[in-house]
Amino acid sequence: MVSVWLLSILAFVLMTPVHAEPSIAPGLTLEAFGKQVFSDRRFSASGQTSCRSCHKPEFGFSDHRAVSIKDDGTATALSTPALFNMKQKIGFFSLHPVFSLKAAVERCFKRNQNIDETDIYGVLERDAGLSRFAIHNFGRASADVVYQSVAAYLKTIQTSNSRYDRYRQGELSALTYSEQSGMVLFEQKGCIYCHSGREMGGMAYSNSIDTHVNRDVQVLRLRNLSLTAPYFSDGSAQTLSEAIYRMSKRYSATPVSQSDLEKIRLFLLSNESSISDFEGPVRYENER
Repeated sequence: MVSVWLLSILAFVLMTPVHAEPSIAPGLTLEAFGKQVFSDRRFSASGQTSCRSCHKPEFGFSDHRAVSIKDDGTATALSTPALFNMKQKIGFFSLHPVFSLKAAVERCFKRNQNIDETDIYGVLERDAGLSRFAIHNFGRASADVVYQSVAAYLKTIQTSNSRYDRYRQGELSALTYSEQSGMVLFEQKGCIYCHSGREMGGMAYSNSIDTHVNRDVQVLRLRNLSLTAPYFSDGSAQTLSEAIYRMSKRYSATPVSQSDLEKIRLFLLSNESSISDFEGPVRYENER
């Protein structure tokens, strides 16, 4: 009787899934595995696109087009957001937001790469190195390995302090007189109510400024704007000056003057940062 009871307990333990944090195999970290997957076109239905087909490092991990092209050749519903400082974000996607970076990664693979858990498992199984890493660190090869690894890599993509950051930290000479004037105008016109915090946005949702559609979208983060044009969730503003003018026209009692617009533009461009990941300054490797 006791032996039957012990066997039942043992069977229960063996069948219960373990969700412990993975250990890291020598020579390859979780982040390095995620970075490899990020640029690997095998993780798409066609074998022709990867995460960085839309999230290009040279454009601040955004795209240079109004909307991106998914693996099946159709357009995305909204423009592609930048992927730096993801640890500081609390929500992802403007339409049907999620609040887990891993869940956001999973949605991108399924909706944009058109690849599901079974397809991802097949990719891992056909690559001895990827499969060996997954089994060593997670106990098995699965799509969850890919989702966790890519999310871990994205969290390492961080920006350095911009001149605006340095100004906020007390280095008053970091901004020119015109940039400081633009900062004052930015605050006076109420832009700061949505575009707040270190990232100047990304923490709230607001009515869009899109050309043809009225919808709530996540407030754009105003960092590295020289890299991330075109602007707005539909990519309809080709220049920063156009974006500032349209925002002023929508939300201010009087449109901003050309002189004030230029000061605000200069101020926003003071929030430019270099981008690094866990390996150091981001390099623009080609997709594999």
